[in-house]
Amino acid sequence: MNVALSFLLPLVIGYVLVHHALGRSGGWHSSLGKLPLALGLGLGLTGACAFISLALVDHISVGFECALLIGVLWCFGRRPPPPVLSADSERWTPASRVLVVPLGLLLVASGIAFFIQSGQLNHGGWDAWDFWNMRARFFARGGEHWNNTFSQIPWWTHPEYPVLLPAMVARGFVWVGRELVGVPRALAWVYTVGSVALLYFGVSLTRGRTQGLLAATVLAVTPYFLHHGAEQYADNPLGFYFLATLVCLGLYDRDGRRSLLVLAGAFAGLAAFTKHEGLMFVTCLALARSVVVLRAQGRSEWRRQASAFLLGASPLLALLTLFKLRYAVMPDNAEFYAARWQHWDHSFTDHVLMNLRSGERYVGFFESWWHNLTHFDEWLLPLVFVLSVYAIVQGVSALRPRTTLRTLAVTLALHFLGASAVFLLWSTYDIREHMDATGRLLAQVLPVSLYGVFLTVNTPFTVASQGEPEAAR
Repeated sequence: MNVALSFLLPLVIGYVLVHHALGRSGGWHSSLGKLPLALGLGLGLTGACAFISLALVDHISVGFECALLIGVLWCFGRRPPPPVLSADSERWTPASRVLVVPLGLLLVASGIAFFIQSGQLNHGGWDAWDFWNMRARFFARGGEHWNNTFSQIPWWTHPEYPVLLPAMVARGFVWVGRELVGVPRALAWVYTVGSVALLYFGVSLTRGRTQGLLAATVLAVTPYFLHHGAEQYADNPLGFYFLATLVCLGLYDRDGRRSLLVLAGAFAGLAAFTKHEGLMFVTCLALARSVVVLRAQGRSEWRRQASAFLLGASPLLALLTLFKLRYAVMPDNAEFYAARWQHWDHSFTDHVLMNLRSGERYVGFFESWWHNLTHFDEWLLPLVFVLSVYAIVQGVSALRPRTTLRTLAVTLALHFLGASAVFLLWSTYDIREHMDATGRLLAQVLPVSLYGVFLTVNTPFTVASQGEPEAAR
């Protein structure tokens, strides 16, 4: 009960902000759809408040998030929200009703599998207990020595990693009153289930509820996604924030509300404060969006979007900068970092040139990408093949949101190139050994990739809509 109550304040904070950005609900479906966005936003913001509290008073004080709640209610509580957010108002057909039962059963089975596996991993997987949850314990019990967790002594805990997830866990410990293993387990559940719910909400608003249900089911029955959620890794929260950012951008492309861009920026900032890959993704997203908007809509619209996006992202990026400059430590005695000095001839440039000239390295690079693309999801038949065949059979929808999809496609391409450059040019390990992490990178972008796929392809049957659909932008 105490764990559940610790989620109440973040939910209220997040719901007020999301409700103001998305507008009054057009029924129970839209109201429930706001919940995953609201809870993810509220948890991220209260986690950031926990870190601010540590930086200022050396312990986690709930007064900071209470002050945030008062400020949010003062600014937005009395302000009327904008009109109802437009959506594809789908009328259920006999064919779509037939799909509801088997897809619903698959979702229930996935939930049961997640809870069983989560119960077998009370402290999570390696990364969870090795540094995410351990760092949270430093935050909760360390007092004025809480920042000793960023020392070089336990170098394997990556003291340079962003700390939003540990701050959220530590905040939960403080609210509960003890270091209960149910706190990180509950957070893992929220972000895993929240990603499925948010994918359904984001796709259904644009392409209808049937298409949203198909997308959510594919994500929910992916074993790797459920497995890492149960292990309490940061990849599922990161994937949630990637998806939330793109969903908000997609809604902006439909309705043109500046508040949606601010919300997208906030989610992007939370992604950057969750993991290093989040900062890379946000950088790629900013570049991709700039290219798409400048080419299609000109500088005036680009300035409008950039200013609103930065308004939402800047507070979290400033907090990340504070952490990097004041607390983060790059360990010099860790094998992963120190080993490179043994392999570099004289300089970083020589090391990069040596990697560029290694033919064996290119072979390992392409073998690793292919292996992870076809095995990371742990489907019997690789998901990349299933989705490719499904897209070819169904065809491309004329109602696809072109601006959103172009932004997503360029972002993923840049993200892929950035990750590839790190593996190929910088790493000192055997390329195949180092690229074992590629499966995690693919899992992080799985929700947002499914969002793009199901926005693009046709539904498996004709869907009856109430009223004329809006033209795709």
